[in-house]
Amino acid sequence: MRFSTDPGLTSRSLSFYATVCDGVGGGPDGARCSALAGRLAFDSLATSAHHRKRLVDHLSGLPAEISRALSAAADEPINPLDRAAATTFAGAVVVDGIAWVATVGDCQAVVVRGGEVLEASTPHNLWAQSLLTRHNDLPASNSATYLASTLTRRLRADNRFAVPTASLLVVPLAVGDWLMVSTDGVHESLGLARMAQIVDDATADASVQAVANALVDSAVSVAGPEADNATVVVAALGRDRT
Repeated sequence: MRFSTDPGLTSRSLSFYATVCDGVGGGPDGARCSALAGRLAFDSLATSAHHRKRLVDHLSGLPAEISRALSAAADEPINPLDRAAATTFAGAVVVDGIAWVATVGDCQAVVVRGGEVLEASTPHNLWAQSLLTRHNDLPASNSATYLASTLTRRLRADNRFAVPTASLLVVPLAVGDWLMVSTDGVHESLGLARMAQIVDDATADASVQAVANALVDSAVSVAGPEADNATVVVAALGRDRT
């Protein structure tokens, strides 16, 4: 599930906000979970310009806000959300030319400048954990696919679990920068370097939507029959908005 504003960024005030959520485990309740989380996060990010002096607090509070909404949906007397349902989340907002990103799970945000990855959020899965710990606490038999698909944080409908902490990323943007927010079906299929190459190869007259389509098409082509949900929101600073 994705929500986004106009992808043509400016350096003034609140120029862009987007959220991408990916239901965990498949099934209708995973989709409901991600849709509910996405709508709530999107509406919250829309108020970011009013929180510019305390954006860290605003973004850090999103997981608890989303978790409360999911728990309330699970308590509904009619058609309640399955308490086993969960979702991952990434939200990005650009205020005064600075990108602020919050993530829980393996949705990811990446900033590309001059064809190179400038900054990227760290996904909450065993693969990233194994790199950070140099595999010291994981069996050598674990495959990269298993490690990447095993989440260490997620937003749950079951309120018996502690609310996970969001990871925050803050990146000052320059004209020509690209900001991408994606599900694991895109960045795990392509890799960040390939994503950077795709946006860098875009012609000057290519629309931002065309670039997003190219990323998704490439991710699905690489993954083949095993393609996961491939969703990406793309924005560019100083590029035509069409």
